[in-house]
Amino acid sequence: MSSNRFWREPDPKNGKPGGWLPIFYLWHLEQIGVIERGNGPIDKSIEYEPGEGYGWPYWPDELPYSTVAIIDSGCTTRHPNLPASAIRHGVDMALMPVGGVYSKDDADDIREERRKGKWRLDQILKSLDVPADALALQEIADELADRLPDHVQTEDPANNFAGHGTACAGLVAGRLTDGGKERPTVLPYYGVNPFATIIPIATPYSHEIRPIIAALMHAVMVEADVILMPRAVNDLVLDQQRDDGTPDGKPGAWKPPALHDLRATRIDSDATLKNDKQLFVALLQAVAAWRPVVLAAGNEGRAVPTYPASLAHQKQNPLTDAIIVGAVNADGVPSSYSNGTPQTGVTVYAPSDDEERIDQTNGDPLALFDLAGRDAAWIAQQPFVRPAENTYLPYAVLAIDVPGRTLPDATPQQVVPMRALYSSFGGTSAASSIVAGALSLAQAKRKQAGLGVLSGTEMQKCLVDSLKGQAVPVLNIATLLEQVLA
Repeated sequence: MSSNRFWREPDPKNGKPGGWLPIFYLWHLEQIGVIERGNGPIDKSIEYEPGEGYGWPYWPDELPYSTVAIIDSGCTTRHPNLPASAIRHGVDMALMPVGGVYSKDDADDIREERRKGKWRLDQILKSLDVPADALALQEIADELADRLPDHVQTEDPANNFAGHGTACAGLVAGRLTDGGKERPTVLPYYGVNPFATIIPIATPYSHEIRPIIAALMHAVMVEADVILMPRAVNDLVLDQQRDDGTPDGKPGAWKPPALHDLRATRIDSDATLKNDKQLFVALLQAVAAWRPVVLAAGNEGRAVPTYPASLAHQKQNPLTDAIIVGAVNADGVPSSYSNGTPQTGVTVYAPSDDEERIDQTNGDPLALFDLAGRDAAWIAQQPFVRPAENTYLPYAVLAIDVPGRTLPDATPQQVVPMRALYSSFGGTSAASSIVAGALSLAQAKRKQAGLGVLSGTEMQKCLVDSLKGQAVPVLNIATLLEQVLA
C-alpha cells in the first residue's frame, strides 16, 4: 500500500484504524498554491483558531476580469457558483456553421463583438505560410462576422446536459458571489480565478472538424485571454490493422493507417474532412501563438498525448506554442491514465484524480492464473508477485455540476439539494481546466499591474521557466506569477 501522507496504517495500540485520511474539499487549489492552509478562513461564517483555516493570497477584493473561452460541450448559466453574470458571448457551434444562440439579444451582441474583433483574426490569418489555407479560412471568418448567429427558440440544452463543460468552467472561475453579492446558501466553492469570465463554445462530439475551426475563430474575435480545449478532436486516422493472416495461423503484416470512411452526412466527404483537418492544424498553430491555448493530454494511458495535443510531438511542423496538460494525483504523482510525458509533448501537470493500474510494475493478478507447474523459486522472482510501491490515491477533484435532482430526491419540493450541485471530476480535462484558470489569473494580474496580456508564445515560455528544476513539472501559481510579472 502507498506510504503517502494521505494513508494511515492501523494503530491497534491506540485504537486507531487504518485507512484513507480526509482532505480539504478544495485540495487541488491548495496543491497549486492558490489557497494556503493556516492563513485565514475561507468561509467567513466560521470562527477559526489562529493558524487554522485557509486564505487566498492571490485573490484581492477586486481584480480585472480576464476571459477564458472553453471549447467543449457548453456550460449551464444556472449554477449558483457560476452565475450568468460570469458568462458571456456563449455560442453553440453544433447548430449552424456560424453558431446558434438561445436568446435573440445574444445573437445581436455576438455579431457586434465578432465584427469589432474580426481584425484580430484577419491579422492571424495573414501570418499563415500557406496562401490556400489562409484564403479558405478567410472565407469562414467572413461568414462568421457577416451572418447573425441563428436564434433557436428553445431552452439551452447546456442547462441540462453540459456536465463536462460546466465542471471545467467551475474549476476555472467558480465563485461565491453574483454581481459582488455573496450567496451564503451554497458551498464556498472557488475556481482558480474567481474573477474570470467564461465564454462557453459548445461543439459537437462527432467526426466534423469545421465546428472546431469556427469555435477557435469565435474565441479570437471576442478576444479571449485564454482558450481551453479539454476535449479531443477526431484525427481521422484508424488504428493500424493487419492484413489477413497466413493459412498456418501466423498474423498478417500491418497495414498503413487509413482515413476513416466517415461520410456520415450528406455534405461531408473524406476529402472535405481531410481538408478541414489541414485548415484546423494551420489555424491552431497560429492562434496558439496569439493567445495561450490549453489542450488536455488525454486519458488513455498512452505514451503520446491524444489529438490535437499530439501535434506537439509530431516530427514535421510540431505545435510549438500550445500548452499540453497532464494529470497528477493528490501526491503529485502522474495519474496512471494521463497520456504522454514531458519528452512526448506534455508541458505541465496539474491536480486531478487517479485510477488503479494493473501491470507488471504495479501487480498483475491475472498473471497469477499462469502459475500451474511453477516452482516456488520461479514464482518469487516474478515482478507481478513483488509489485513496486502503489502510488494510487482515491481522491478526485470536486467540481460543480449541472443542477438537477436525482431519483432519490424526487419530491414535490422545487429546491435542488446541495449535493446535486457538485460532482467528483477528474481526467486531464480537470487538470487542463486548472491550468487555464491559473493562466487567466496571470493575465488578470498583468492587467492589474498596467501590463498587456501575454501572447501564447510568451505565456508558454513563462510557464516552462516557472517549472524548471522539477522532476515532474507540476503547476505552481507563485512561481508562475513571478515569471509573468517579472
